[in-house]
Amino acid sequence: TVAWSEFSVVEAGLGDWLNMNKGIVLSDGTWMFPAMVRNHASDLSYFEGFKCAGLVMTSDGGKTWAGRTTPDFAGSWIWEPMVIEKANGDTLMYFRTDCGQIFQTHSADRGATWSEFSATGIPNPNTRFHLRKLPDGTVILLNNPNAENGGKRTPLALHISRDDAETWREMYIIDTGELFMYPDACLDADGHTLHMSYENRKDIFYATFDLAQVI
Repeated sequence: TVAWSEFSVVEAGLGDWLNMNKGIVLSDGTWMFPAMVRNHASDLSYFEGFKCAGLVMTSDGGKTWAGRTTPDFAGSWIWEPMVIEKANGDTLMYFRTDCGQIFQTHSADRGATWSEFSATGIPNPNTRFHLRKLPDGTVILLNNPNAENGGKRTPLALHISRDDAETWREMYIIDTGELFMYPDACLDADGHTLHMSYENRKDIFYATFDLAQVI
């Protein structure tokens, strides 16, 4: 049997914040989790009111936590951010918006200060995406490349960047059904098979992609 400790509240000093996506482990061993911060009073319970993103981090295995926040986003709201650590140590954050594409910001000091928000140019219809950096430095993005806000969540595509998410020059269509969303992925121990899952509000789907064929 597995013995678990008692539950404890993660105190990061961010106030009303929410984490919905995977964290990453930085090159120095720090755990970093992307967060959404509701820094405006609101009685709304879902995504409304989140105008700020942030990071929740621990360098001692979860004993103590620290929070960092971005400035306010100038658009309507942000939702479901994801982060990677770039080769130079910067933190790159992508996030979902209702602006027809994924937006980004980056920090060179672990979230203490951030660049101005900017559009990535990657179409997105206001859906969750999946961003991940692979051990060899390749960055992958699972996404619905449709620029119509609130439009169809199709197709599901795999974007690949070979220059640390500076540019996205390759896209491979994974599925073309009417509705595919909330993708996730992990790399097999063989180092080249990408395992992917996604859903359509009724069923969960699974697919693989052999990166050795394109990388």
